[in-house]
Amino acid sequence: IIERLQDGKQHIIEGFLYHSHYKYWYPEEFERFRPVLEDNREIVELDFDDVALRFRNRYKNSILFTDWLIADFVVKMKNAGHLENTILVIMGDHGQNLGESGVMFHGTSPDILQNETVCIILGAGVKPVEIDHITSHLDIIPTLGSLLGFETLGSAGEDMRSKKSPGTVTFDISGSNRMIYRDPEGLSSLF
Repeated sequence: IIERLQDGKQHIIEGFLYHSHYKYWYPEEFERFRPVLEDNREIVELDFDDVALRFRNRYKNSILFTDWLIADFVVKMKNAGHLENTILVIMGDHGQNLGESGVMFHGTSPDILQNETVCIILGAGVKPVEIDHITSHLDIIPTLGSLLGFETLGSAGEDMRSKKSPGTVTFDISGSNRMIYRDPEGLSSLF
């Protein structure tokens, strides 16, 4: 990515980090949480609580590695002089259950942990704002448009820094034709 930015042109570049997706991969030096799930056979051989603990530990180790990758990238961008004219968006694609409430993975229930995810926007002149209301992935384009000084007419979503939506409806892949309504009070399943 850094080499690509050397050409002086404007770019929109996406990068996907799959380390925090099953099987939650990381180099051995990042294995700080133990025990971990070593083999898929353990899923059927161990009881649920032990499997959940081992999954959770693999996940935590993969997050340590992912955090290191992102920090290393930001330092390299800064050293190359690109942070002054770049907006970085660090965003999760979904939340995750790792044994909480007896539920595993994502897309398996309307649990709030499966619907919350991180979104961090970094850039020169981008003021830190903590968002304490419901937003959606659809809000990222209008938010970036506002930060870059253009309007996103006809776009789904709103600038998440000013959105005051009472709630949102999303699809729930844990059941056919199922949707979830989220608001500050919680979640409800809709069929």
